[in-house]
Amino acid sequence: MKSRETNISVKMRTFFSQPVVRYVFLFPTAFFISYFAVNSAFLNQPYQEMGDLAANALQIMRASEGREMLGAYSRFQVNHIGPITFYYLGWIAKPLFFVVSEHGKYSIGILLYNYAFLCISLFLLYKKLEVRSSLLALTLSLFVCLAAAGPDIFSSIWGPSVILFPMFLFIVSCLFLKRGMPEGLLWSLVSGTFIVQNQIGGLTIVVPMFLICGGWGIYSLGWKKYISSREHWKFFGIGLLFALIAFLPPIIQEIQSFPGNLSKVLALGAKNKTVHKPGPVFEYLFSYYLGPFPLLTKIPKDLILGVLILLPGIYRERLHVWEKDLYSIFLIGFFLSLFGAFKLQGGLVSHVYWFEYVFAAVLYYLNFRLLASLVGKISVEKQSRLYKAVLFLLVLVTLRLGKADFTYVDSPEKFLDAMQPQKDVLYKIEWGFGDENHIQGHLATGVVLRMARQQIPVCVSEKWNFLFPEDYRCEARKNAPKIKRVVFETLDPPSPEFRAGKEGVFEYKNTRMTLMKQ
Repeated sequence: MKSRETNISVKMRTFFSQPVVRYVFLFPTAFFISYFAVNSAFLNQPYQEMGDLAANALQIMRASEGREMLGAYSRFQVNHIGPITFYYLGWIAKPLFFVVSEHGKYSIGILLYNYAFLCISLFLLYKKLEVRSSLLALTLSLFVCLAAAGPDIFSSIWGPSVILFPMFLFIVSCLFLKRGMPEGLLWSLVSGTFIVQNQIGGLTIVVPMFLICGGWGIYSLGWKKYISSREHWKFFGIGLLFALIAFLPPIIQEIQSFPGNLSKVLALGAKNKTVHKPGPVFEYLFSYYLGPFPLLTKIPKDLILGVLILLPGIYRERLHVWEKDLYSIFLIGFFLSLFGAFKLQGGLVSHVYWFEYVFAAVLYYLNFRLLASLVGKISVEKQSRLYKAVLFLLVLVTLRLGKADFTYVDSPEKFLDAMQPQKDVLYKIEWGFGDENHIQGHLATGVVLRMARQQIPVCVSEKWNFLFPEDYRCEARKNAPKIKRVVFETLDPPSPEFRAGKEGVFEYKNTRMTLMKQ
């Protein structure tokens, strides 16, 4: 028995001593296991989606049936381009049948999705660029910067969250594109597809960076050698095939409903003449770059960010060749982001530009490398201690994050129970415009989702069509034999207890619900 335990121990030590395990898989695995341990509620607690999450869940339901053609709704009054993440979540939910809530399944699905993108990114760096010990610092920098957005960032199905790890893979892919390496073609197309489909704003980053880095690679390798390479055509073909399959749903929707959503997205870009003042734009961008380290905000923001950006350029000779390329790619991404932020409609930089956290991670990593280069070479013994220290810090970051929000809100359940809905009646959900009614829209989407999951006929009025898939539009179902209106209004003062008023009127918390015949 003792001999058997010794053999197992030796095998485990041998496994974990492999460089590819130590530098590529161990850190991401340690982080995500720690995160999941802290958020075990994903497995066994109920959850009621509301607002954006409920609207997304309705589209995931359609995707699980193979019917969704569009991405999430956007604040530009068009949908984001594609439903690729909805199809993934609809698929991954099936083997997670043992998880109590649908949202728990989606949260675990996004954890696995982020883990996969990160491991692919690190493996490419390790295998093709022979980067080893630097991966520890790069991984830690990424987690620390993303942690500034809060614990939900690693498991959220919200559009700006689900493009963060694909953006990291895209930046890594651009390293390969710039060097003329064929792997860059495949992984930039794969990661770029996820980014663009989930976030319209990603177009302003992904397309120019792909063209600039790809053109750079062709120039450095020589265009004749580049286009005659079978490897380049193979990787490009696989990536293009993936992108074409992923874009089939929005293309089909465009053909069926011309002018469809793709036409609206193009028109939106063509007519946008917005140019914002520098102050608000820089304020938003500074928040992404300085947010991970609040102490830095005590120094003038423009000064500290300027120093962080300029130092890797001034001391380029201290960086490895691939890090010099990484710095060039950072600069391209930063200035494209700056240009896009000046043109973005409304105060949406804080929503759309979350991927700046990834560029911030690259910037902090490069500055850390400059600092480390002053120390000189580290002995093998100290490297081992440093490795353990970084691993400990990584787990500490996870624990310090705290729990993601997974609190059950009972309002949709209580109002739906009070309605006593019937499956032969169509329920028309209504609420008002304005900031004072925002909370009612948040609740109403949760009620619509709960009714849809129970297969109760439900629709919303025309003014809210942009929020919901076409299945839930009342004008297409106005000939239903029985229709009841369900109106949500803001209640002031709030009622901490659920109460029934006159016939068809119910009040709870900040909401009054009125049930009436059409």
